[in-house]
Amino acid sequence: MRCDTIYNVRTQRKVKIARLVRLHSNNMEDVNEVYAGDIFALFGVDCASGDTFVTDPKSDFSLESIFCTRPCCFNGYPSCTHKR
Repeated sequence: MRCDTIYNVRTQRKVKIARLVRLHSNNMEDVNEVYAGDIFALFGVDCASGDTFVTDPKSDFSLESIFCTRPCCFNGYPSCTHKR
């Protein structure tokens, strides 16, 4: 909820939620609380990619980062620099 305090597991720091918005397409809607499955954003939070936030400071877990395979592309056409 907005104005609540959450904790960054990596840095062990408290973070106060100042502004909370629900995101949908290119729209942002200011909300007071969000639920599981909502796509939302926090403003004014210092964090890094992959940080996990919890409400209980005694929680000692973090979510694993997402593994993305390297993109693979096949082009069946000869390149422009190919000599014939």
